[in-house]
Amino acid sequence: MSDAEAILARLPHHRGVLERNLQVLLRMADGMDDVAADHALVPGGSTLRWLLGHLLAYRDRMLRRLGAEPVWDEATAAPFERGTQVAGGPPFADVVAALRTQAPRLAAAFDAADTVALAQPSKRASLGTLGAELEFGVWHDTYHIGQAALYRRAAGLDSPIG
Repeated sequence: MSDAEAILARLPHHRGVLERNLQVLLRMADGMDDVAADHALVPGGSTLRWLLGHLLAYRDRMLRRLGAEPVWDEATAAPFERGTQVAGGPPFADVVAALRTQAPRLAAAFDAADTVALAQPSKRASLGTLGAELEFGVWHDTYHIGQAALYRRAAGLDSPIG
């Protein structure tokens, strides 16, 4: 079995992970307004609005790489790239709505992927192939999930999941 075939076999699992991650993010965002979503964990640190925008921008990158339509254009996503610290941004409710809009596009793009696409070179040479890039994207998404609970608690809200 080639690497691309192995990754293709894992894509349904990865799609499920992204779907579960989104459900957690939506629960963490529930009841938050712009003020709460802009509460930083540390002075000058990022916020829940930035985190959700960051994940949306990264998921959009996966959509682009799979030849699917992203939700945000690159200019809208730029303030949410790694290493940026954005204060404010689109209304928090709009970021959450964009994540909801994006979810079926990402699921469809994962479902449509094939071994030819997955074997294409990654734009990040260290990852090798697009398939490895997508798997990294799922890991990246999961890496950030626990932070959402910290932002929510820092804003004075209880965690909806224990």
